[in-house]
Amino acid sequence: MKRITAALLGAVMCLAVFGGCAAKTEEYAYQKQSDTMLRFSSSDESLDDFLNDYLHRHLRYDEYRIGDLSLGSSVMFNKEWEAMSLFFFDSTSAAVPDDRVAMMENFLYNIPVDKFGYTWQAFDNLQPSTGEPTTYFGQGWPFPDYTQSKGGSNGWEFNGSTSQGWTAETDGRETADISVAGGLLTAQAEDTRTLAFVSPQDNISSFHAPFLEVDIRLLDVDAFGKDSHIDGINVYWKTDPDDEWSADKMVAKDFATLPVNISSSFSQQLYFPMWLHPEWGTDKNIRQLKIELVAKDGETFTGPQSVNFVRCNYDTRHSNNSTLLLDAGKLHYEYTGDEKVLADNLNRYRSTTQFLITHLGGASGLIDQSYFRGHEGSPQGVGTSIGNGYWDILSTPKISFYSNVYFYKAIRAMAYLEKAAEDLQLEIAKPTVVNADGSGTVAYEQTSESLSALLKKIKEKLCESVDFGAKTGFYDEEKGRFIEGFNADGDAVDYGFIMFNLEAVAEGIATPEQAEQVMSWVNGDRIVQADIQKNEQDYAAGKKGTAVNEDGSLSIDGTLGIYDFEFAPRSTTVKNYNQYVWAWGGTNEFGGQVQDGGAIMYVSYYDIMSRIKTRGADDGFARLKEIQKWYEKVQACAKRYGVGTDLPNDQFYRVYYGELDIAMQGGGPAGGIGLDTEFLEAALLYATVPYGFFGLQSAERDTLEISPELPSSLSYWKMENLAFHQVVYDLTIGKDFAQIDYVRGATDGLSVNVNLQKPDKKFKVLVDGKTTDCYTVSGNVVKVNVPFRACKIQIV
Repeated sequence: MKRITAALLGAVMCLAVFGGCAAKTEEYAYQKQSDTMLRFSSSDESLDDFLNDYLHRHLRYDEYRIGDLSLGSSVMFNKEWEAMSLFFFDSTSAAVPDDRVAMMENFLYNIPVDKFGYTWQAFDNLQPSTGEPTTYFGQGWPFPDYTQSKGGSNGWEFNGSTSQGWTAETDGRETADISVAGGLLTAQAEDTRTLAFVSPQDNISSFHAPFLEVDIRLLDVDAFGKDSHIDGINVYWKTDPDDEWSADKMVAKDFATLPVNISSSFSQQLYFPMWLHPEWGTDKNIRQLKIELVAKDGETFTGPQSVNFVRCNYDTRHSNNSTLLLDAGKLHYEYTGDEKVLADNLNRYRSTTQFLITHLGGASGLIDQSYFRGHEGSPQGVGTSIGNGYWDILSTPKISFYSNVYFYKAIRAMAYLEKAAEDLQLEIAKPTVVNADGSGTVAYEQTSESLSALLKKIKEKLCESVDFGAKTGFYDEEKGRFIEGFNADGDAVDYGFIMFNLEAVAEGIATPEQAEQVMSWVNGDRIVQADIQKNEQDYAAGKKGTAVNEDGSLSIDGTLGIYDFEFAPRSTTVKNYNQYVWAWGGTNEFGGQVQDGGAIMYVSYYDIMSRIKTRGADDGFARLKEIQKWYEKVQACAKRYGVGTDLPNDQFYRVYYGELDIAMQGGGPAGGIGLDTEFLEAALLYATVPYGFFGLQSAERDTLEISPELPSSLSYWKMENLAFHQVVYDLTIGKDFAQIDYVRGATDGLSVNVNLQKPDKKFKVLVDGKTTDCYTVSGNVVKVNVPFRACKIQIV
């Protein structure tokens, strides 16, 4: 009997050791840790320390900030990424001193969408009177400008003490009453019918000056408190200095991309798309300009009239702006549920979508950048190599993979917004925009259904294999990755664009087979032989190179790898000597410029998301832990230097890379690392947690979707102070559960879909410990829908 008892006892102990008692493992116990701020906590304490410290520095709301700019305050190129980094949690004034949701809403309402439907780079703000061409963003990117035209164009800033040859005429008579002070060219009007500023004779190629930018300051002193007596602003030009000024070479203020009404105290920058006028075009020699102010019939005006600058500039518009506005708008509605913001801005969203579909030819399935003057994609061609988007020194082909990935995202976002408008039954008349050639208008007629059909067409086009003879397609079967397209010379543009490939994978554009090939290359498992160059430091292949020293610095000898910089993969894998906007010479060493073999943190968001999508949560989590290891080295270095005490927190990364003698970019100089100062998008790293590992989204109206992808090394992962439709809540995911706690706000009408992995055995679904049959099974996913409230959904 004793022997039998001993054997039974041994069997019980064996079951306990090898998992037979799994049902008796310790239950997760929720604990509140933060009252207001987003906070990460998990069964891995070092992970929590890393993520919370990273969040604190990159959210930029107190003395820990690693740059002066606040997340949410950037210009257009960051808006999608800021929205991704801010809307999923409570980033209102309840959590941070400056309400980031309000900051983003100000952008949604006020970024200009002009008469063509084009979305600007920044607000229509007045520029300083002593500024330079690159002082502010405006309609387009700050470069290239007329000062970089190599003699093809010209401009006048009036920042000195002379008029630079400009004269003034009042009522057709030349006046000596003209002066320059404080950066303004000023002429005095006294009971004047017309006042004109006349340029000196010049030689300006209209090819290098598709846009005329005029910053004008008017003061009608007799009209204070009333409508201005000034009715017109006209721009004349001559192509022969002996010609008379004529109406056939004149445009009025309404020709500008953003027409304005003149007030008695008026200050405005006007962008005139001169290339659309047949007498300016792109092949004329502009010899002289005249800017004329005209009073209303029967009236005159009095007061100082000024010009801040006149710039004969390039077309630096970017198609990606439409995407960034639409994605920011989509994410705002998705997480705030604010119907008023959606309704107020719906026609702005529609107009920018129409710009892509008609002006850039998107109805075909691919947009074409050549509508923008100078965006032909030539290698360093003066006036023909202007870039598009965040990667601004790259001369992108007119039919570009990068631009069309963003076109795909734009149409996907607009389909979501149209579906939301249809569900809400918003009765808002659809807008029209001025046609591409300025001759008429085109009406927006899209629905969520038509946009979804277009989305399918775009994806098919993006995934087409390269045909080197026909110069079409983007997926190179031999290299197993996407190229950028074909430049103006007909050559394939491919420098191993990791950033574009990863975004295509993460966004679900690449086919499963294409995605796996891309990831095997990026991960270093597969070497693309075409990347191997004679100079061993003109390319990167494999995960880590032999040139990486033990301390992380780089030797001038040895090979380079894709993850040499640790925190992110390189942007590209092959040295680019040629495919740039002409203003950049490409003289940097490979890896010495963030856009040529360097590394920017935001790319790690798409890296981790791609890994989760193609290889599972454990692979994505392993990459996140590698980044944590790098961050801990940065922290240790910052502590040694007294960052936060002896040195300001904006030196957090700088002291580390100073020790390694690796140049960082930011605040002006070019460099190989992008982490702080203007690199607000580095915040995206922490967004991998909600979107990748927690699977947060809202695909259905008023419904939060949770699809956990918990790494196997964690037993739970929690985020506190998340936000959904004005409700703040905490969320924990575990091996077999999702748990919502500490819900604050009105939840009426809101619900939650929890998608859990279906176990390979018989199972039960529990809601707050009670069995429920209210679930569906699709493949290996069990979907449970419950009203939005504090609850625990579990599979056992």
